[in-house]
Amino acid sequence: MQEFRRSAVIGLLALVTVLTPVPTAAAPACFGKSATLSGRGRLIGTPRDDVIVGSNGADLIKGKGGDDLICSRGGADTVYSGSSRDQVRAGRGSDYVLDSKGNSDRLWGGAGSDSISIRGGVESSLFAQDELFGDKGNDVLRGGFSDDTIRGGRGDDLIDGRMDHDELFGGPGQDVIRGGPYVDTFYLTGDGDIVDGESPPSSDWVSYEHAKGPIEVDLVAASGGLAGDPQDTINGVTSVTGSPFGDSIKGDSRGNVVDGLEGNDSIEGRAGRDWLRAQVGNDTLDGGDGRDILDGNAGTDTCLNGENNQSCEVVGP
Repeated sequence: MQEFRRSAVIGLLALVTVLTPVPTAAAPACFGKSATLSGRGRLIGTPRDDVIVGSNGADLIKGKGGDDLICSRGGADTVYSGSSRDQVRAGRGSDYVLDSKGNSDRLWGGAGSDSISIRGGVESSLFAQDELFGDKGNDVLRGGFSDDTIRGGRGDDLIDGRMDHDELFGGPGQDVIRGGPYVDTFYLTGDGDIVDGESPPSSDWVSYEHAKGPIEVDLVAASGGLAGDPQDTINGVTSVTGSPFGDSIKGDSRGNVVDGLEGNDSIEGRAGRDWLRAQVGNDTLDGGDGRDILDGNAGTDTCLNGENNQSCEVVGP
């Protein structure tokens, strides 16, 4: 009887051992969703919504129809997004990412010098709004025919908005930022960027609203940046947004539009029909030659050489 019990216990233990599941590795994920297709080498999506995850090697990944999520991980990868609204995150390595349709996609670079481009035709991307994001490394980020938002990351990036009305953000590093034939806005922080608003100028804006201190801009000298050490080169721009601090902003002979934001600003329009506007602070606005609109807004403001003065406590000739 005792032998029978011993045999029964051994048999039950063996059964438990057989039935105990073997732990398996977690499925790779992309943007928080489990992969529907993963591996290395050549990965081709389907007409449906795919979640594609590459390997740590050099992969070729192609999305097709559907709203795809693509993560290329490591290696020097080549990624082609599909025909719908896709999201792509490049991984470590120098990757090449191309969106040939331009259907409101969001494309991220990774650690490495990446090239990310929108190359959709006018018909496919005219009403799209694509977003491109750089990361660590010297990236090349090129927009398409739509209203794109492009943000450089850490490194010396080339940012090219190309067509339509783009918002172009320089990042930490000395970036080259190019606009197109339409009105673009360049967001700078004073890191020694080079801005080309394209010629002839099309009323492009340069904005320092995210600067960490007061700035100075002189459009005649084509310079801008942090006060006392302006390192940015600004070409083809007619309009300026200052920082939340006390800024010095000088226009040129064209009709300039300037918004000083908060702080005790000094704004000079020089020649041309200018519109100079300050916000909270004790500001000095000088329209210069031409018929100018000066708006001091809140604070004790001094307005000089303006034909249309608004909210000005002191008005000069």
